[in-house]
Amino acid sequence: TGDDETIKARILEFIVGYNQLLTDIDILSRKDESIIESAVFLTETEQEEAKSKLGILQGDITIIQLKSALQRIMMNAYPTESGQELALLAQIGIGTDTGRAGTGIDLNRLRGYLDLDESALDTALLTQRESVKQLFGNDTNGDYIIDSGLAYTIDQLLSTYTRANGILDVRTTTIDGGISRGDRDIERIEEKLTEK
Repeated sequence: TGDDETIKARILEFIVGYNQLLTDIDILSRKDESIIESAVFLTETEQEEAKSKLGILQGDITIIQLKSALQRIMMNAYPTESGQELALLAQIGIGTDTGRAGTGIDLNRLRGYLDLDESALDTALLTQRESVKQLFGNDTNGDYIIDSGLAYTIDQLLSTYTRANGILDVRTTTIDGGISRGDRDIERIEEKLTEK
């Protein structure tokens, strides 16, 4: 139906957005040009820009923890009216290995990028549409407020990073403070050199 196609389109948008976020994290945290080469959605200009950012946050625990948390969220079970029968993304055809046959190692799967098995999603929408919805957002206590699900959990995680005084704000302030202290130290050293 048209509704199913709309739902599938939104789920595909989610997968693409998630994979782009993981790509951005990988570009910032690793010095591996194959990340850029396998990111087919990047334009030529974006690829050049990505090369200039490659590995600039290598070893940064904040960005590594974000990627780990996102990957855990994708593998978690979420409560739905179908119980264990439909509680995981893999049960609607979303995962790092959706059963496509192939040979060799797929680096995208190893990096945790998601893929979609459309036939599994079609079946889930046909037989358990409400549970598919609940997998992404669910009101588990009847107060008409979403309090569980994949999208809810991601929103909660990302808001701890992006809100005012959140992790990224604090991290940026710390880095800016270090740069300012470094600049002052350089000025003092230059003054001493001038005096000598």
